[in-house]
Amino acid sequence: MTEGVVTMLPYGRSELQLTCGYHPDGADLTALVGLLDNPRLLVVDGTVPDVHERVAELRVLADHELELPVGLYWFDSGEGVEVLAVTGGGPPASGERMSTASLTEDQPLSWARDWFVHLWPDATVVTAPRFAVNDDVVLKATGRDYTVKSRTHNGTGWMYTMRVEGRLTYQSEQSLDPFSLEDDPWTWITGPVDDVRRFSATLTRAKLAGMFTDTLFSFRATRTLFRPYQFKPVIKMLETGKSRILVADEVGLGKTIEAGLIWTELEARSEADRVLVVCPASLVTKWRREMEDRFGFELTELSGDALKEFERKALENRLPRRFAHIISIQRLRTWEAFEDVVAVGDPLGLAIVDEAHMMRNAPTRNYQAGALLSEWVKSLVLLTATPINLRNEDLFNLLELLTPGEFGTGEALEQQLAPNVVLNKVARALTDPDVAPDERLALLAELGRTRYGAPIMERRPEVPLLQDLLSKDPLSPRDIVDARRYLADLGVLSSVLTRTRRVEVDEEKAVREAQDVEVPWTAQEQAFYDEYVAWCRRRADLAGVPVGFAMQMPLRLASACLPVARHDVVRWSSGAGEPTDEDDGFSAADDQRRSIPALRPHDELVAAARALGNADSKYPLLEARLGPLVDGGRRALVFSFSRPTLAYLERRLSQRWRVAVLHGGVPKDRRNEVMADFRAGRYDIVLANRVASEGLDFEFCSVVVNYDLPWNPMEVEQRIGRIDRIGQQEEKISILNVWCPAALDESIKMRLLQRIGVFEGTIGPLEPIISE
Repeated sequence: MTEGVVTMLPYGRSELQLTCGYHPDGADLTALVGLLDNPRLLVVDGTVPDVHERVAELRVLADHELELPVGLYWFDSGEGVEVLAVTGGGPPASGERMSTASLTEDQPLSWARDWFVHLWPDATVVTAPRFAVNDDVVLKATGRDYTVKSRTHNGTGWMYTMRVEGRLTYQSEQSLDPFSLEDDPWTWITGPVDDVRRFSATLTRAKLAGMFTDTLFSFRATRTLFRPYQFKPVIKMLETGKSRILVADEVGLGKTIEAGLIWTELEARSEADRVLVVCPASLVTKWRREMEDRFGFELTELSGDALKEFERKALENRLPRRFAHIISIQRLRTWEAFEDVVAVGDPLGLAIVDEAHMMRNAPTRNYQAGALLSEWVKSLVLLTATPINLRNEDLFNLLELLTPGEFGTGEALEQQLAPNVVLNKVARALTDPDVAPDERLALLAELGRTRYGAPIMERRPEVPLLQDLLSKDPLSPRDIVDARRYLADLGVLSSVLTRTRRVEVDEEKAVREAQDVEVPWTAQEQAFYDEYVAWCRRRADLAGVPVGFAMQMPLRLASACLPVARHDVVRWSSGAGEPTDEDDGFSAADDQRRSIPALRPHDELVAAARALGNADSKYPLLEARLGPLVDGGRRALVFSFSRPTLAYLERRLSQRWRVAVLHGGVPKDRRNEVMADFRAGRYDIVLANRVASEGLDFEFCSVVVNYDLPWNPMEVEQRIGRIDRIGQQEEKISILNVWCPAALDESIKMRLLQRIGVFEGTIGPLEPIISE
């Protein structure tokens, strides 16, 4: 065997039959034993994992060093299988496997087989453990009861890991007795009654000893439906002792409710006397209504005179002892006195930031406002379904707001997140019927090959419990729930981030059906688009900046809706001047575009525009796919980034259906009216841009159309999340992604798929948003 190290167990069950071999990583012992047929196992100079139930006989030999490379050896003769696990030995070598029939006496594997035969008779037989994982036991010395979390054999006897009051304790088998519980109701009813004061004192003493981390004072103190998963964030905060958390549940699961439960709990503990809620301006009314109706908290908006009065009192260090305010992100970032107010040093108890991904970009005023807010408050709750929009740097910036300095640099966080990639692979495998138990165990074993994953495999008590679950076939629903909990607890971000997916909590969850509506262009449409792109390139060249940066909005407009782009070209060529797109978003590219020198459309472009006429291959395909759904009684949300595109679609769709529009130019009162009428069934279709893609609830609607695709997959997820919410009655949600391969859409789609991979590797799986 030549030197080197194999980085994973590369065999399946069938490949090990009637073979012998060597594998250098002892951490894969559980996986290897699970692949072999009832082997005899000898462990030399090492800790014995909990594999007793998977082997015919288990023996251990302590304080014995062999002249063999450390690792795992197996021998399957057809009449029996032996496994030798060597911890004290020479350096590991590269893996090897051969048929048992071809093994000769001069080969190293034959020497290992001889060692097994020689040592087996003198090795100590490991008897079956008295206690199973999750058994309740009593420590003889104190009479106190515990629950077994994991078990190992140290060469002389079984050792049990147990948790009590948030701490782990390790005890030998000899020091434990079975826990005897009298759970017969009749015995409790007819037995002697203890003194009420003694019972009360015992209960209070138990709570005080646990630092109240297992008691929710806010339980049933709100007007909300009981959904257990919504207590995850507040329980996480209590268990970890941390006052800051990032709640990254999928859209539609009630992050507002979860924030309200945290507020209620901290209020009960006198830790939320001063509260500030920060959210997009479009959600202020919703937050005020939700907090008052469900939790009894009255939020006063900080705007106009109210903000000036608050500012005056804050600068004079005369803020009241208790208050609850709400302010929009847009107003917070433009509050000139904010830094001075924070500098006074009179902190808030709690701040809640909804749609916190709006603060993800470090150079922006939103982020700077978030950093000041973080400095100002004791407890901070960030809410976002999309903590990663384009790259892991987005997540790092949010974590810097939450717990400054804890994760070092962005590069350091990338390395620390490597175990999460492995854990998320295992999570996906839990419900994949094509993944066998040995493959699940092999996936988990990859954790030990990462820098930050190896300590997890070696030290965390959840690992053996998880391995036991992964080895089962099939996995029961309870097994899957338990495995997901262990995987979440092992995650690098588990102490500061919680995430719940709809598929984990909603048994009647609607299935997402993402469909591509591919648009083939005519020769005239392609000719116009090519000339339009050439015109954009010339304008960018004049400014000396890349075309994709300076001309992003015009290029996206042409890709999304050729008739609108054609109209702009004809209008400008007639002397009306450069048109402006009215997207509700803003970016550095928009600022750059405003400085692009004016350049009238060239003759070839104008000619192509006039030759195009009113042709539009895209809209008829939309109407054809949308027609059966809307005519069948289902309501639809149609998204586009561009207001002119929305106006074009309104003009055409309203000829057949009842249509309304939502965008930043629609007055707030009218927006609320449209949403109420849509809910009441007075509209069939609502057209919207970014203003309706965050925070609003349309669970009565079951069709989403992306008439154009944004670069950011999280914006697509936000759009779909408006309808994929608790309360959705349809069994299937239809997602129509309309795109043209000949335009910018092709690049956008490929980038979307790439960025979805970044999110799923770090945070976890996404529900379908686009077909591949």
